[in-house]
Amino acid sequence: MAAKVFVTFPMIELEVYATSVRDLNKILELETVSGSGCKVDSNHDFVYLDLGEPTIIFEEIQALFLKFELEPRFVGAIAPELRPRSKTPLVST
Repeated sequence: MAAKVFVTFPMIELEVYATSVRDLNKILELETVSGSGCKVDSNHDFVYLDLGEPTIIFEEIQALFLKFELEPRFVGAIAPELRPRSKTPLVST
């Protein structure tokens, strides 16, 4: 019997400052559509996203906030797993 191999990704955490996230309707819409563990600190306009695996890229997260008329400002470094992969190979010199 062959052994099963499970690939697990470390939890990717993303912190976003978004003014106007205090609006309850925007909070509910964001939590519903995000498809991730989403925590909102409405007192300080912060959204914390916990992504179990990289199923969405940075630009899609940004578009999601803009869809709800929130201007996202990402805090800290963006995980490389959330960056789009380049289709062009790098040229070494």
